[in-house]
Amino acid sequence: GTFNVASGWVYIALGRTDRQFRWGLFASIIFVIGFLIGLQWGSVGVAAAVSIITCALRIPGLMYAYHGTPLCLRDLGSVLWRPAITAISAGAGLFAIRSAYQPDLPVGVRLIYEGVLYVAVFVLIWLILPGGRRSMKGILRLVREVRNGPAVVEQEDGASATG
Repeated sequence: GTFNVASGWVYIALGRTDRQFRWGLFASIIFVIGFLIGLQWGSVGVAAAVSIITCALRIPGLMYAYHGTPLCLRDLGSVLWRPAITAISAGAGLFAIRSAYQPDLPVGVRLIYEGVLYVAVFVLIWLILPGGRRSMKGILRLVREVRNGPAVVEQEDGASATG
């Protein structure tokens, strides 16, 4: 998701791909070491090592990307707090629902059922959070604009313009 590409956007936008290369080299070395350590426990060990390293490098990687720029982690957090809380809560909600009630459905149908359930819980939590309704209206407006094309706006001089 967004955390995975946020630093890349900063490097590219500020013309600092040299720093991106250095961080990528450092992170690659750490991943190879973790991969080699995890190998002794097989595929589960490798998966665990990759997950642990990914989480451990996330904040330092963002701090390195933002160093010397007008950006800070608070800027990223102010944009991502609602989706993060909503996704985690919806996942926990789906887990709780699955623990309490697990219908005997074919795998494909269950995947669709749980996907729809996750989206429903996600939207409900989004709407409950502060500013959620306002941001949801903005998202729906954007979807309508993309679907219908740009709206024609009447200018003061009587001419029309798209906008």
